[in-house]
Amino acid sequence: MPLNIVLTLTQPRVKGSLLKRWPKRREFLLYYLLVLYSKATGKKCMNRGEYVELLAPVAGSKNLASRIVKILVRQGFLERVKPLVYCVKPLDEVLGVTLVNYVAGRLRRKGINVNVEDRKLVVAGEECEKLKVLMNIGILECKDFAELLQGQR
Repeated sequence: MPLNIVLTLTQPRVKGSLLKRWPKRREFLLYYLLVLYSKATGKKCMNRGEYVELLAPVAGSKNLASRIVKILVRQGFLERVKPLVYCVKPLDEVLGVTLVNYVAGRLRRKGINVNVEDRKLVVAGEECEKLKVLMNIGILECKDFAELLQGQR
């Protein structure tokens, strides 16, 4: 009885890498306030209480500021370093990861086999010629199908 082996190339989910929804205006502007504060003071990482104290006057209450910090962590704008210690991610990093995952999803819907490796799209085969624009931006990498299979192991 022969065994049929099917190889599927699946993309593992990266924690906090993709915005599930675009942030609300209040969330985004409070995140931007944290970015400006971290640039002005040089403190990239702070504990949760400091974030809440900083955001409470603008957000309206400590409870609301605490919920917004949770939302920002969940969406990937703040990165957990230790328990209750978070670092503000730069905006271009957050948007870069979101762009790569969004473009990968759109290409998969069109039937193009795409993998995401190290914040870049990896495409094998003839599809690379169609996607030269993405290569010029620097978010696309072309590989042979054999190289792609070796990377999956």
